[in-house]
Amino acid sequence: MSTSTHCWILSCFCMFASHTTYSFLLSQSPDLTHVSVGDTVQLRCTFENRVSYCYSAATWQKLNLRTGKLTPARSGSQTDLLQHDDKTCIVILKDLTKNDSGLYYCISQQNSMTIIGSGSRVIVTGKSGVNSHQLFYGSRSL
Repeated sequence: MSTSTHCWILSCFCMFASHTTYSFLLSQSPDLTHVSVGDTVQLRCTFENRVSYCYSAATWQKLNLRTGKLTPARSGSQTDLLQHDDKTCIVILKDLTKNDSGLYYCISQQNSMTIIGSGSRVIVTGKSGVNSHQLFYGSRSL
């Protein structure tokens, strides 16, 4: 084969590879959110292409900053996974505690590629629904 044929094949491959990679992009939001203990937060994962089912398209993992390991972002009744539209998956974390503070990632498996979102930092502070007067004196009236 001639050099021009090799260049043509290489440029076609590069265009195909860049298009294929681009089609699997996802974005994650919010980047940062501050909430109080007991609150609920929604984290979004938006795909470049349409997704049929969020439960199979996206998993949500929390990064343990001490160990560097990813663990599932809470299970049971305290977490819901919703499909907002044909490109956006939402995880809802309910009744948050200070231990839920951290960095959450949307992770998707597309063919043989694993795509990881940019991360959403959740900061849980304070106490919800109870003021300092009630903490000291209890719920009795003064």
